[in-house]
Amino acid sequence: MDWLSRFPAAAHDAAAPLIRIYETAPSMECVLNLIRIACAHGAIDLGVALAREAGAPCAPLAALLTEAELHTLAGRPADAVDAARKAVLLAPDAGQAWCALAVALDGAGDEGAAVSAMIRAKNAGYAYTGGPYPLLMLWLQACGDFNPRIAEILKPCPLLGRASEHLDARTEAVIESLLDAHTRAFETNPPHLPWLPRPAPSEPARRLKILLLHSDPVSNSQNNSHDDNIDYFGASAMKLGHEFRVAAGSEMVMMNRVGQKRTRAELAEGLRLLNAEIAEFKPDLVISDGNFAHDETTLRPADLADRAARGFRWVVAMSDLYEKDDGFDAFESWNDADCILHFNRRTILHIANRHAAKSFYWPVVPFEPSEFTPRPHEARDKNLTIIGYGARGREIFAAIVGGHLPAHIQIHDKSKDLALPMPKYRALLGQSRMVFSNGIISNNLRIVTARVFETIWSGALLFEESGSDADKFLVPFVHYVPFANAHQLVAFAQFFGKHEDRRRAIADRGKAHLDTHFAPGIFWGNLRAHLGI
Repeated sequence: MDWLSRFPAAAHDAAAPLIRIYETAPSMECVLNLIRIACAHGAIDLGVALAREAGAPCAPLAALLTEAELHTLAGRPADAVDAARKAVLLAPDAGQAWCALAVALDGAGDEGAAVSAMIRAKNAGYAYTGGPYPLLMLWLQACGDFNPRIAEILKPCPLLGRASEHLDARTEAVIESLLDAHTRAFETNPPHLPWLPRPAPSEPARRLKILLLHSDPVSNSQNNSHDDNIDYFGASAMKLGHEFRVAAGSEMVMMNRVGQKRTRAELAEGLRLLNAEIAEFKPDLVISDGNFAHDETTLRPADLADRAARGFRWVVAMSDLYEKDDGFDAFESWNDADCILHFNRRTILHIANRHAAKSFYWPVVPFEPSEFTPRPHEARDKNLTIIGYGARGREIFAAIVGGHLPAHIQIHDKSKDLALPMPKYRALLGQSRMVFSNGIISNNLRIVTARVFETIWSGALLFEESGSDADKFLVPFVHYVPFANAHQLVAFAQFFGKHEDRRRAIADRGKAHLDTHFAPGIFWGNLRAHLGI
């Protein structure tokens, strides 16, 4: 059989050596690679023929499963169902065969039968681990585990269609047109970004002394990783020449350890250490972590009531306060503070009712860009990175994306055993070409997480799940790429994996934008002006 003549001419160089190997030592691996080459060059019918003619002698079940998948890819659902049914008849105890039938039936529009087939796949020992098609909906229905967040992530994209194993020409053309339209609009008439910070006032004649009260590790739980807010406050302040300290008594006066009540004696000792440090350091500014409401064994507003006589201003930093009832009391707890620094603009409604004059908004902790170590674009060896706490649907995106394209996936539980130390985390972002980010808190609230800034300052292309307020200070498709569901994310990642020049252009524009508008001097200068120091 003259296989090479059946391939498109553009595929000959890739197919010829595999054909020679197959003719010498037939194997299913060779067949599958030849099928992939055929499909990558648009010859899906040839892929089906290869699965039938060459695959069957090597591995009948694998050949039928491949044929069903190819028919699905070619838009022939009836043929896909027929091939999958043959696979089930050939191997009725194989979970993979039942899974293939579930996918084929779903593509043919018979959802009920598809779920039944997936239940058979589950009972036969199949477990969903991601794959070239979005099977998760069927899998979770089969397991009786279904929620609106999963439906949101898996809903098909009306513009780009369902995710596929390869980027097709139509999807590629749609994305190119979208990028071109946004770039032209930005270059001819840049949009107004309402949440860009004001330019920084002139620097003070003298450097400031800044004392930070912040528990560490995260949530003051000894099992958790280091809280990077401490690093960023310190690095950005010291880069500008300010003196910076973390108060020695922070752990004893800030939020209690999770599940462990602090004693009044510990609090008294912590306050003694704090007061001694204030007397010795003579800070201009004391910043305390106000993310969690205090109780009777933590620092209270009355403990800093005499700050004017001691010569410092007090800022409460509300880094993770969202529009949830369990957080509102924290604002009332700090009536005496000179400033409430908040990183979530959506809390402005509550601040306006209580502390409007004290409110100071900044979209993220004050980063110091030199802390990031981006590699040159050509030296980045991670294609797409998905990292972070295993919540907000990240694990679902990771399972789907990981089945479509090369990705570095590291989902963790915030523990120090699984979460990367900050230097390694920043190095990973600097090695990455693209980085996934999302900030869903509830159906009605999406926040801008620190990863938005960390990614852009690392020189990677940011993929940000739509719904956050990132477009209030970044221009979509100019400084970053928003996506609405898993199908869009896969298509965009495939596109930018192919078009390195497009990826670099957006990543570089985003980094230049942050350098211009979010440098640490702008943060500290505006905070100083707000406080009048």
